[in-house]
Amino acid sequence: MTARGRRKATPRVFIGLLEVGGYYANLAAGLVAVGTPTTFADLGDHPFRYGGGSTHPLVELARRARRRRVEATGTAPRLAWQAAYRLVLLLLLSWALARHDVFIFGFRTTFLRLRDLALLRLFRKRVVLVFHGSDARPPYIDGADMDPAAGRSIGDCARLAHTKQRDIARLERSADAIVAFPLYGHFFTRPIVGFHDVGIPQPLIGDFPALAPEPPGPPLRVLHAPSNPFVKGSARIREVIAGLAAEGLPLELVELVGVPNSVVREELARCHFVVDQLYSDIPVTGLVAEAARYGRPAVLGGYGWDEIARLMPDLVWPPVELCHPDGLEAAVRRLATDADRRRALGLAARRFAEMWAAERVAGRFLDLIEGKVPPDWMHDVAGVRYTRGVGLAEADARDIVRRLIAQEGTAALQLDDRPQMRDAFVEFAREGG
Repeated sequence: MTARGRRKATPRVFIGLLEVGGYYANLAAGLVAVGTPTTFADLGDHPFRYGGGSTHPLVELARRARRRRVEATGTAPRLAWQAAYRLVLLLLLSWALARHDVFIFGFRTTFLRLRDLALLRLFRKRVVLVFHGSDARPPYIDGADMDPAAGRSIGDCARLAHTKQRDIARLERSADAIVAFPLYGHFFTRPIVGFHDVGIPQPLIGDFPALAPEPPGPPLRVLHAPSNPFVKGSARIREVIAGLAAEGLPLELVELVGVPNSVVREELARCHFVVDQLYSDIPVTGLVAEAARYGRPAVLGGYGWDEIARLMPDLVWPPVELCHPDGLEAAVRRLATDADRRRALGLAARRFAEMWAAERVAGRFLDLIEGKVPPDWMHDVAGVRYTRGVGLAEADARDIVRRLIAQEGTAALQLDDRPQMRDAFVEFAREGG
């Protein structure tokens, strides 16, 4: 039940198949809290342990088969576990079809590699797709795709761009609603529902931590918890904190990598502020929203703030210390030297986070499911001209785009049907010589 009134019928919702930063566990909890029967099937085996997934025997079996497939050594065992995993997914799909009315998928993942979407439409199921960034963003401006550790060549980048664009085209044909953010919406051809308009679901409002004052100091504890240190610009963040500490600012960097989410939450309660990442294309990330629950302000770097303002003039900007990547040192210095600013930003962030409590975000998802989408939630991505992406310094993104065009041609951008967007990348590659 929401403030919009009684709904005609209670849909049964299936969410899957992978967790992303606690997003889906919190969304499932919110839907259940507002009286919506919900199954969340998390088949991932990641170190962050967000929890909240279904323990149904088919879900557990699929999770184990997926793990065995990944761990298998030798061609024959790997093929056997791959076949077993696909069989269990088919059983899980059959079970879910019979018991659910709505399917919410995240990170470009469905039961049968998108082939099942036509079946969902045949059975008149409603489908909501959520994109978090790297599942949609062109790989040539995505540090997660082009991380040197991944060892991808320019040819690999071109093939991945083709795969992403093709998958998104297939997903668009089958979705009743698509939730994404415009700055990584280059491959979409239909309007999207704004990722920040529905919100990043946090725990239920009753599970928010008590709002405590910042801990005593000095030193000032600065939390950085990168899921991928390369993508988050961790080397530069360490350098900035160390440089300011050498100047005499009482800063202590607390860096957490690959730890359970419970450890991150403990440190959020103990820190003075958060530095999340250097190259974001959204104004609130999962960690920033999580820090807001504790009333902790955050620094977030990125190249796209002016582009967001151009594309989304009515956006309610979150209370975050946003900066250009070149301005990271100044942003950290501002928070480190101004306790009143930290306190005011933290309190405003907490109020903002309360708007994203799980039950409130769940209500917005139910609106999407029923087709009640306010016009200001809808964003036409045809006007996107953002070329710098995420996880890459501007010079590195430009170099990748330049080499991609030189080796594979402009068609490799997968933007020929959006010539103005394509030309923006061609111009971006030419800049700087």
